[in-house]
Amino acid sequence: MANNLGVTVGVDATIATDDVSTVHYQRVKLVDGTEDSSTVIPGSSEGLRVEADVPTNPVRDYASTTNLDAAATVNLDTGERASKKLRAVEVFCSVPFKAALHTVDNSVESTDPAGIGGSLSDGYWRWDTPSRDYVFTGTTAGTDAFRVKVTSLDANTDDANAYAVFYMED
Repeated sequence: MANNLGVTVGVDATIATDDVSTVHYQRVKLVDGTEDSSTVIPGSSEGLRVEADVPTNPVRDYASTTNLDAAATVNLDTGERASKKLRAVEVFCSVPFKAALHTVDNSVESTDPAGIGGSLSDGYWRWDTPSRDYVFTGTTAGTDAFRVKVTSLDANTDDANAYAVFYMED
């Protein structure tokens, strides 16, 4: 059986197909979405080229405390991280907690958090950025960093443990 099917659109037209066991699969060229454009998206016999979302120059930073008092708040900060993009942060605490993720620009904490969350006792919270360029630090003379403010929701337990791991890239 032939690979192409005839279609009548006023005048006979041909549609490109691939005949697989007498079933026709239409062949389609991929083009960009610009109005009135037919610029082809290149491919090869191996398929389309896909760029994985792999960070360039990944950096991990760890912060912790073992003395979070009942109903208190502690700042878990990265070191100086000028011109870094945050990819994710993980927070663990031995008591119920809430967490707010902030940037620190020129030693000043952002007013609004970039992310908020929390968990029950011995729980874990992870926040992933919605896009690669969503949260980043500046390059000022003062400290440029990421901060998680962890607040104990336990009114009775002192000396709780809290940990944060920050995943960043250039």
